[in-house]
Amino acid sequence: MIAGRPPAAGRARARRVLLRERDGGLFDVDEQRVVDAAELLDGLRAGRRFRAHRRSTGADCTLEVLAEVLGPALSGPRAGGVAVPLVGGVAGLLPGPAHPRGPDPDVGHG
Repeated sequence: MIAGRPPAAGRARARRVLLRERDGGLFDVDEQRVVDAAELLDGLRAGRRFRAHRRSTGADCTLEVLAEVLGPALSGPRAGGVAVPLVGGVAGLLPGPAHPRGPDPDVGHG
């Protein structure tokens, strides 16, 4: 084990892989079952990362799924209680900066 990193099997399991169906439903590849938005949101709150791909084409649609899950959560009656715990998890899903100086120190990358 490298200091601070779980074994390879633990790292592979940490990021959930989802397939997006034509109807918008999500299917967890490893667990072989349907996942709803509430469960995905709970996973994000707990720090679990995911990648989503369209079943039909294999194209990445992670940001689209993330927006659909976070939109109602951030605009609903409990929005203030949801936004703060999710900020760190969302940063890990987004691509890094396109410029050579590296991550922006003010963004909270870890």
